Parts: sequence; structure tokens; C-alpha cells
Amino acid sequence: MLRSFLLLLLMSTSVFAENYFIHIPSQYRQHNSRNSCVHASVTNCLRIVGLGDTADKFWATYKGDWNGENSQGISFKLDKFNIKHVIVHDEQSLINAVKCGRGAAVTWAGRHCVTLIGIRNGNAYLLENEGSMKYHIQSWAKFLSSWKRSGHWAVIVLSGQPAKMIKQKNLGGFDD
Repeated sequence: MLRSFLLLLLMSTSVFAENYFIHIPSQYRQHNSRNSCVHASVTNCLRIVGLGDTADKFWATYKGDWNGENSQGISFKLDKFNIKHVIVHDEQSLINAVKCGRGAAVTWAGRHCVTLIGIRNGNAYLLENEGSMKYHIQSWAKFLSSWKRSGHWAVIVLSGQPAKMIKQKNLGGFDD
């Protein structure tokens, strides 16, 4: 699976510089209900790659499954939906996921999962799936430290088409 991801990255025409972001309009962001942060983040990733119907079915199936998801469990669930994906544990794969317009569901801040949607000027841009569902901006080094303390795994969806990237100089009003 990792080999497929690397090949996809090399063949992708959607590889951009680190100043591009994947924007998910607020009406398409999946709100985390009943502690299903991994499922909400993966649902966001499915929507990023244009698999909206699959995302809706995936969320409807797993939104209340909150027993503390792990990489093997989410991989099994994605396999049941025939969704090509890869579980990664390295920084470069996270960078590649954003550069090729896929994003990643990443463990973060203890026992939580969010969607990595951008990298710019040494910062990680993370889409929260609880509360306000706004973006968190955190230094890349601090993000990596949190990721490594929080299980150190991420899901990258390989099915679907990469998102069209947008470039925005000021992300201050980027939480619509």
C-alpha cells in the first residue's frame, strides 16, 4: 500500500509547494459526535478526495463507534468499504499527503484525531472536528511532537481524486 502511495505521488500532477492548502467548506466538515474523532477525520479525508457519498455512508456506519480507535481498527473499517488507504508513521508521508491534495487524518493532542490540511511557513494547519470545527495553526515542530506523543499514526486515503489546491496568503479569515 505504501508503495502505491509513493507511486501515486510521483505520478501526480497535483504536487505543489508547501504554501498550498486543502480547503473544506464548512458545510462539508464532519462534526465529531460521541467521541468519534478518528471517524470524523477520515470522513473529512474522504470528502477531500471527492468521495462524498462514501463519506456519508462511512460516517453513518461508524459515527457512534467510540471505543478508542487505533490504526488497525480504522484500516479494517476502510477495507470493509473497499477504500484504498495507507497507515503511515513518518513525517514525509504527511507532507506528501498535503502536497498531493489528499490530507491526512492524524493523531494529535493526546487521544484525539484531526485532519491535516496544510503546511505553510513551518506551520501545520489542522481542521478540528469538535466544537467550532475551525482550523488550528501550530508550528510544524510542535505538531510533530504532539503527533509522536499521540500514537504516531495517520490515515491517508488513496481512493478518489486529489483536491484542487488553493493558495491563500492570509489565512486569518479561512474558517468560513
